Parts: sequence; structure tokens; C-alpha cells
Amino acid sequence: MIERIMTTRTTADWIAVLDAEGVPCAPVQNVREMVEHPQTQALGLLQPMPRGTMQLLGLPVSFDGEHPEARLAPPAIGEHTTLVFRGPEE
Repeated sequence: MIERIMTTRTTADWIAVLDAEGVPCAPVQNVREMVEHPQTQALGLLQPMPRGTMQLLGLPVSFDGEHPEARLAPPAIGEHTTLVFRGPEE
């Protein structure tokens, strides 16, 4: 029943209606919309990874105004294969 009613208006229309009534709400976004959203940019949530050109979503919290940065790069292909299959060396 809710789905049938929700499809009668656009997302923007529903946000306006809910905002007017004081109901906290936000649209569900896909990854591209989230990455390109001005708030994501303003918070600096996309952070570069060490040893690479890729950016990942950082922690959405800050400590003393600073977001924790990635300290370790993801492992290279095969970097931990021996450890995974044989276990740690004693």
C-alpha cells in the first residue's frame, strides 16, 4: 500500500511534504549520487588510498576536526597468499 502511494509523487515532492511536517528524511542515493553530493565533498569523505590511485569512502566521523586517514594500503595481488593458506610463521 505504501509503495503504491509513494509512486504517485516524485522524490523531491515527498521530501518537501515530509520536511514541511518536520519529519526527518533524505533520498536513497546510488553510489554515483553519494560520491558527487556536495555534502560528501564538503566533509572530505573520499580519501586517497596509500600506494594507489583509488579513492575510498573514509570514516564519516572526525576527531578534533580531522578525519582519520587510511594508514595501510590494500594488499597487492598475492601479497598474503602464503599467510592465508599456510598460516602465520612460528
